[in-house]
Amino acid sequence: MAIFGINSAFLFAAWGSGILWGIFTCAITYALYILRRAHVKSGGHRSLYISGVTIIVLYLLATIYLCFGVFQVYVGFIQTSPDQQIDYFFDNSGGVNQAKNFIYLFSMWISDGVVVWRCFAIWNHDKRVITIPVLLLCMAIASGLIGESQFLVPVPSIANAGNWGTALYAVSLTLNAGTTLLTAGRLWYLTSLSALQNDKMKRYRIIILATIDSAVAMAAARIIEFVLFLISPDGPVGNNAFYTVTDLMPQICGIVPTAIVVVVYSRRGAIETYHESIAGPHSVAFQPRHMATTDTNDLEHSSSGLITMQTETGDLKSGHLRIATTSVADTKQG
Repeated sequence: MAIFGINSAFLFAAWGSGILWGIFTCAITYALYILRRAHVKSGGHRSLYISGVTIIVLYLLATIYLCFGVFQVYVGFIQTSPDQQIDYFFDNSGGVNQAKNFIYLFSMWISDGVVVWRCFAIWNHDKRVITIPVLLLCMAIASGLIGESQFLVPVPSIANAGNWGTALYAVSLTLNAGTTLLTAGRLWYLTSLSALQNDKMKRYRIIILATIDSAVAMAAARIIEFVLFLISPDGPVGNNAFYTVTDLMPQICGIVPTAIVVVVYSRRGAIETYHESIAGPHSVAFQPRHMATTDTNDLEHSSSGLITMQTETGDLKSGHLRIATTSVADTKQG
C-alpha cells in the first residue's frame, strides 16, 4: 500500500488551495467586470444577477475554507507536538475539521445545483429532464447531513460516517455524470441542425464547447475524489491523498462556473463587437426570454438585424434552433 501521511496531505492541500484561490480571485474579478459591463448593455437581465450571486457565494465559501485550512496547518505543525500531529489531523470531530466539512458540503451542493440548472436551461426549462437530477441532488444533501451528524454525537461512528460518505460521493458523481451526458447530448443535437452550419453562427461553438468541457471537468474531479475516497485507509496510516483532493474541491467548484461566466459573456461581447463592425449598431446575444421576437426563420438572417440564438424560448421545443431577426430599435420597443 502506498504511504502518504495525513499531515503531508493537509500541508499539500494548503499549498494547492492557495494557488487555486489565487487563480479563482483573478477569474472572479474579471468575471464581475464582464457581468457589470453586460449589465450596462442589457439593462440587468435576471441571469446576470444569478450568475453574479452564485460565483460570489462560491468565492466566499472557498476563501473561508482556505482560511480554515491554513489555520489547521498552522496549529497542526506549529502548536502541536510531533507525536500528536497525526491524531490532530485525523480527528474529524474537531471544531476546525467540522467547520471545513460543512463548508465543503455547501460548496458541493451549490456546484451540483449549478450543473442541474445548466442542464435545465439547455433543455429549454423542461422539468421532466431534471426530475432525476433534482432527486439525486436532494439525496446528496441528505447523505451529507446524515454523514456529518455522525461526528456530532458524543461517540462518533466512523463506520456509519464512512458509509454515508460513500453514498454522498456516489450520488454526486452520478449526478454530475448524468447531467453531463444530458447537456452534451442536447448541445450535440442543436449543433447538428442546419442553422448552426452558418459561418457566423459557428462563432458560438466556443461557448458550447466551454459548457461541455466544464461539465466534463467537474465529472472528472468527482471521479478522482470518489476513487481516492474508496482507497483511503480507515486510520491515519496509508494513502491519504483523498484529503488533499477534498481540500482542493471548494476552489475547483468555484473556478469552473466562474470560467463559464467569463467565456460566455466575454465571447458574447466579442460577437457583438464583430457584428457592430460589419453591420453598424447591432448586436448578437443569447436572447433573454422577455426580449423574444415574433419574426423567425430557420436559416435566413439579415446583416442589419439582431441575430439571436434563442436558447430560452419556446422555439427549441419544436426541435429546431431558430434565428430571430429584428432591428435593435424594434427590440428596445418590445
